[in-house]
Amino acid sequence: MSCSSSERKIEGIILDIKKGGTIGEFIYIEIESDSGNIEKLYSNGNNFGHYTYDHLISHQLSSDRLEIKYIVDSDVKVIKSISKHNHSH
Repeated sequence: MSCSSSERKIEGIILDIKKGGTIGEFIYIEIESDSGNIEKLYSNGNNFGHYTYDHLISHQLSSDRLEIKYIVDSDVKVIKSISKHNHSH
């Protein structure tokens, strides 16, 4: 386990979400940034508070912009935190 992985972030809209095995869980989010980069970011079984599968689907349907902070661990992009931009409610 190396400590060289620094935190990165991407902002954009959700293209796809892979549902996990338990309620609210998701496997990965596919997000497209403003510049057209598409990243697949994995939850690694972590819980992100109210950012459950269903909640993320509602953000996807609304084309909400999310900011996702992640690290790269053995070529896997692992989500550290999720937050919403342009909160309107």
